[in-house]
Amino acid sequence: MDLCFVGGGNMASALIGGLIDGDTPIRSIHVIEPLDAAREVLEEKFSAKAKKHNLRFVVYHADAPDSLVETAESVWVILAVKPQQMRETCEQAPTNLRSLLSRASILSIAAGISIEAITAWCNTSQVVRAMPNTPALIRQGITGLYAPASISEKQRLEVNEIMQSVGQTLWIDDETLLDAVTALSGSGPAYVFLFVEALSRAGVRLGLNPDHALTLTLKTLEGALALIRTSHATPAELREQVTSKGGTTAAALTSLQRAEFSEIVERALKAARDRSAEMSREHYSGRPDLDP
Repeated sequence: MDLCFVGGGNMASALIGGLIDGDTPIRSIHVIEPLDAAREVLEEKFSAKAKKHNLRFVVYHADAPDSLVETAESVWVILAVKPQQMRETCEQAPTNLRSLLSRASILSIAAGISIEAITAWCNTSQVVRAMPNTPALIRQGITGLYAPASISEKQRLEVNEIMQSVGQTLWIDDETLLDAVTALSGSGPAYVFLFVEALSRAGVRLGLNPDHALTLTLKTLEGALALIRTSHATPAELREQVTSKGGTTAAALTSLQRAEFSEIVERALKAARDRSAEMSREHYSGRPDLDP
């Protein structure tokens, strides 16, 4: 299969790198990126590497080449532009790209843009949605995927191969649940970064130097995650095992419980989920008088 990325930002770059280094059966990778500086970075980063893997790698300014349009049935177009740019990108695409969008299979990695919207903007029913997260940049991502009934098993397998180039995949049966996936794993790395900031900062305030506080924080998180992965116990059971009655851990957990730690996390995820759903409504109302 051939791939055409519309947008060459960080997530597109992560996918391109994973695909070139992996064993996904692709013939060529095309990128449509309007920014000159971004095109230069992509070419410098991937052209030589793609050549070593016998892959064709080409970056364009705005339109798709005739060769892709002619073989559209075997092409996956990966929409990797910002959600607020998606409608304009699709509806105002140059002639060849517009034709490609209507004939190729489409994989969208934009948060909050529904399949209904992309179907209307691109005049196609061959659309799959993906919600990756930033650890994809080091091929440690997790991607939630949803495909409607119009997508064949072959297409699902192809999407799986594409997204597994940067980590694991998880298929969701209900598109609306992608808002929850966005809230949990899509935005989730930011919560972890914030927790690391808070934990290491608290260590500094207790007297540790910043380097020691950050090292202790990171190794503690890495060790705890490794323990969860290798243990047959649930996270709750592991927490109970390290919490002695009247001990230091119990004192800390009691403080967190009083501050409604679990409720705070749940409210944060609900806020992110609701914002994802709101973005979908903002960018596409589904009303014929407002949308084609």
